[in-house]
Amino acid sequence: MKDRPFIAIGVAIVALVVVVGAILVLSAVDVSAVGLRVNHRVVSQQTLNNELHDFANSPVFANSYAQSGAEFKTTKGAVNSAAAAQWLAFRVQKTLAEQILERRGVKVTSKDVRDARAALQQQGTLAGLSGEAATQLAEYQAAVRKLAGSSGSASAAAAAVRRAARRAHVVIDPRYGSWNDRRVGICPADGCRRFVSVLPSAQNQ
Repeated sequence: MKDRPFIAIGVAIVALVVVVGAILVLSAVDVSAVGLRVNHRVVSQQTLNNELHDFANSPVFANSYAQSGAEFKTTKGAVNSAAAAQWLAFRVQKTLAEQILERRGVKVTSKDVRDARAALQQQGTLAGLSGEAATQLAEYQAAVRKLAGSSGSASAAAAAVRRAARRAHVVIDPRYGSWNDRRVGICPADGCRRFVSVLPSAQNQ
């Protein structure tokens, strides 16, 4: 009977070791919250935040919004909800193009991305961008070029992305907007008044 307190203490110590061990294991695992999921591909909230921060510095997109009488940035310097939805739509298109290429066994090389970045810089599209948004735009351009080559034309590539978009399983964190299955696109966080489609046209390829 006198041994029972020691047994209880021993069990408590073992339990404490297990709990501490579990905490250490969890802390070593990337538990970044999901910002966007397109089929099996996941983008973390932190990654999206970094991209949107870079995207907010784009004078090209800011001018485009200004010409249509819309605001690109909020008073806090971040992109507004419609611009964020536009970025998410682009991200969905990019991921779908990459997934189609993966299924076809076609690889986008680092040279493809460098060439695409150089072309975008020459066009002025990457003005003001120096971080993750610039990288994503270059990778997108490289992917759609490769997809056009694989499909035989820009029109056929756009059609392939449209088909994939209609079948895609997309999940978006509400802070960035919401996915609309019926319209195949993204509603900004403040509502669907400025809905952004992810169905590309051949002209955009």
